[in-house]
Amino acid sequence: WAPAEPQAERRAAGAEDAWAALRPRHDAAAPAAAEPSRLDSEAPRPGAKADDADWAWDEASLPKIAALRFPSAGSAPGLGMLLFVFCEDKGSWLFPHAAQMISCSELEGVEEIDEDPEIAARLARRLGEEGWCSMVMKVTAGPQHGVRAVGVASNRQARIRASKMALMATLRAPMAHDPRSVEDPTGDGAFPKFALRVQQLFAACCTGRSPSAAALANDSEARQGRKAPPPPPPGKPPEGTPLPPPPPPLPKPRSPLSLP
Repeated sequence: WAPAEPQAERRAAGAEDAWAALRPRHDAAAPAAAEPSRLDSEAPRPGAKADDADWAWDEASLPKIAALRFPSAGSAPGLGMLLFVFCEDKGSWLFPHAAQMISCSELEGVEEIDEDPEIAARLARRLGEEGWCSMVMKVTAGPQHGVRAVGVASNRQARIRASKMALMATLRAPMAHDPRSVEDPTGDGAFPKFALRVQQLFAACCTGRSPSAAALANDSEARQGRKAPPPPPPGKPPEGTPLPPPPPPLPKPRSPLSLP
């Protein structure tokens, strides 16, 4: 399995504009307060520290994911914001496909970094002593040079798979609004849905606000093309129900031209 060439062209063309739309507008009015959600960059967690405002979390479904913002590095995913994917079972979900997805992608080179000191310290302050260790997957060549993502797990093989999946999701999140531009290794839409989930997490981390869980679900369904109005019930409508307007008349056929 390998992505088709038109998909790669759409990814390269749409990435810049897609992330520009997610950056906060400083001249816009402040949005209304959101409902409580498990995707939360504002609510304190147990043992919260001063840098918690730089985190956004999504624990609504598995795998658990988080984004960490480095304000001095901008807001680009993989550079100013890093995705963390937590893996509890390396054989579950999409994790067994992670290596194949990396090898079939457009990436020219990646590097595994065990326990980056700064990232490990930030993660330890946030989680405390829970037995989690991290691995950074970094692009070392090509147009995405320098993009990073983080896998978090208790054993090394799980960290490798989680970090590779985190890197792929970081690269595909800008195009997640169009599922045709994103790989689907299992054929059930699981990875396109995950890329959209990561896109929403990055947006929450970038703006410092969290959309409600209901808004996330509705937006996900609408973007995936699955939200449609229910069909009318069978049978005749009840008396007094206004009938819909009739369809417009069909245009009259044009008479054939007579040739000399």
